[in-house]
Amino acid sequence: MSFLTPSITAFVKKHANDDVRKLAFCKSDLTGDELKEALRQIEGRQKAKHKLPAWAGNENIVFPVQLSMEQCSSELTADYKKKIAGKGLLMADLTGGFGVDFAHIAQNFSEAHYVERNQELCQIARENFKVLGLTQAEIHNCDAEQFLTGTSKHFDLIFIDPARRDENGRKTVAPSDCLPDLTQMQGILTEKTSKVMVKYSPMLDINTALKELKNITTIYTISVNNECKELLLIQDFTTEKTEDVKVVCVDLKQGKTDEFAFLLENEKQISTPLATSIGSYIYEPNSSIMKAGAYKSIAKAWNISPLHANSHIYTSDELVKEVQGRAFEVLGTCKINKDDFNRTFNGIKQANISVRNCPLKPEDIRKKLKLKEGGDFYLFATTLSNNDMVLIGGRKPNV
Repeated sequence: MSFLTPSITAFVKKHANDDVRKLAFCKSDLTGDELKEALRQIEGRQKAKHKLPAWAGNENIVFPVQLSMEQCSSELTADYKKKIAGKGLLMADLTGGFGVDFAHIAQNFSEAHYVERNQELCQIARENFKVLGLTQAEIHNCDAEQFLTGTSKHFDLIFIDPARRDENGRKTVAPSDCLPDLTQMQGILTEKTSKVMVKYSPMLDINTALKELKNITTIYTISVNNECKELLLIQDFTTEKTEDVKVVCVDLKQGKTDEFAFLLENEKQISTPLATSIGSYIYEPNSSIMKAGAYKSIAKAWNISPLHANSHIYTSDELVKEVQGRAFEVLGTCKINKDDFNRTFNGIKQANISVRNCPLKPEDIRKKLKLKEGGDFYLFATTLSNNDMVLIGGRKPNV
């Protein structure tokens, strides 16, 4: 089966930037299945421009249905997986999907096995892997359990991205609710590999993961442009130790990667004094750090003080440039009422409002203070160590 016939390719080139919904009702040389396929390719290419720019720019790449596009990794996160996967002879991806993660990780291995239940995705992968020059790729149209029980190979790495929807299409989070259910596969995985890399939803609670899956040695909380996208778990079946679990907080940007690493056990033992006053600067850690719960570890590492145990906003008298997240120069602090706000921030009519450890919503505060949205002024509604709820106003420092 060929997805990109000459007529489909020509149509896709001609209408690359057109509205797919309008194209569906316009007269064209394509009809029926050919038109349907051409529209799918145009839509997939348009969605891939930011998520998969290199693939979107390759006219020979075949794109799948939209659900597979939504579920696949971005180029940035797939490339990071390649970086941490290590190198070796044999790897397998047991939930191949569109094949973005596989295509990146497979570059580090001499022999790479793509496993996928969906026949059409296997056909798409077969065409795309040829285009990408992945001659070491072998494609298996079966499920994860069938592949593992049917092979005598021992893999240097197995990658798995379990489906996070149940049989009724409802979203799931816990490992035992995803497919495949890795809590039921630990025995066979131990036989077939020494290292597993698992991708889960960023909604998964880290403690739940540690309870349901054994031999986890490293956890990566991965964000793209400060939006948490995925949780990566590394299982090492050569060790029984799990008390020294390392967590790596990663924020990926084009051309830049921020990383902060800490040990879960150390985070529990660190004692962090709360700030008794607000310094000249406040900080909001990035989403990967927040997801990982590295609240005490970053305070110690960067010598910044938390305003409250549950506010997760930090302060210092001098600007600490190493902080991974947003920094603001403090311009004032006031109570959460209009009169005090106007006295403290006279003339401010527009603000970006964030809420940390405060029962009010940003829209409630905006309405109360009669503020427009946006601008270069930032307001944080939060609770201090003495349990006072306040507004802290500031701007990003000039650095």
